[in-house]
Amino acid sequence: MSTQKQHKKIKKAASQTEPRLSPQEYRKYLKQTELKSIILISCSARMRSDYFAESMKHSVTDRVKYEISEPNIVKLLHEYQFIITKSTKRDYAVKIVCEFEVELVSEEEISEKFVEIFAKVNLHMNTWPYFREFVQNMLQRMGLPPLTLPFLKS
Repeated sequence: MSTQKQHKKIKKAASQTEPRLSPQEYRKYLKQTELKSIILISCSARMRSDYFAESMKHSVTDRVKYEISEPNIVKLLHEYQFIITKSTKRDYAVKIVCEFEVELVSEEEISEKFVEIFAKVNLHMNTWPYFREFVQNMLQRMGLPPLTLPFLKS
């Protein structure tokens, strides 16, 4: 499943979970919250020439973890995995993994409900451009033709 489809599915699921913040409450939290940093905390890239074939496909998966480290600070860890393969993920020709740490700071105490929604709805919009650039850069360094991952659509 592509990340864009995952994003839509997660966004829809986030809007159906109970209990949740009202849109007005969410906007209130969002207005008082600032992005402090986005940093790359880990990465790996591997190319296995023996696994290249005529017809290849790529896939992107991701996962998110978070920790409210102080009442007004949250750190979200967003890991992406990009794979080029002919058939199974095990038989990949290219595998690129990177993890970003996103730190948010709020004027007031951060609600876990807010963080859960942010992680499902907004986080991708902030980390995806960094991931796209990282994949593009790594593929170029591997001597592979350019590949532009699509932008996310909400």
